[in-house]
Amino acid sequence: GCSLLEGGNNAVQVDIYEALAGGSHGGALLNLAAYLDDECRKIQQYYTEVKQRKWYLQVMNQSEADARADGDAPELRRLAPPDVRVGCKVLHFVQLLCEGHYNAMQNFLRSQEGNRTNVNVVMELVNSLLVIERTLSSLTIGMACQLYETLIELVQGPCHGNQLFLIGTNLCDVVVRFLHGVYPDCSTREVVELKL
Repeated sequence: GCSLLEGGNNAVQVDIYEALAGGSHGGALLNLAAYLDDECRKIQQYYTEVKQRKWYLQVMNQSEADARADGDAPELRRLAPPDVRVGCKVLHFVQLLCEGHYNAMQNFLRSQEGNRTNVNVVMELVNSLLVIERTLSSLTIGMACQLYETLIELVQGPCHGNQLFLIGTNLCDVVVRFLHGVYPDCSTREVVELKL
């Protein structure tokens, strides 16, 4: 999908827009919103477990290796971090759907007039960014950068509807917090990319 859309292939964008707007693929945006919610839930769950583990080890005054060696902490199973690469590709696909200031798709991702079910993908992206903000690390910084790139593409052109909608969210506050944040777990290159 991304290869076909790279560089703003308007013919493919129009085909996808017409398929979505025609109602034949009404569940696609619902699936997208559900996928973003699920990815954010996995990220939150992982970081909650990491935080709980650190607290447990601090209370027990042990390192994780010592706790495993002593057999005192059977609940310290290996935590598998969530794989955010697919999420980044999905976000890149959404970005490419609007590449070249394709206003019809930009507006459609916010509001699907005439459809029984309305899915505000723009709001889903803002909500995802709020989750990533609370869990920002070297694992999630790439996703944060892709969320920004996708949101930027959704307002360029300009797309007044999306711009007005985003003004009504707390996105500006999130951006300011990102700009002033310190992220010791991330490389300098990643932080510079995030703050640009």
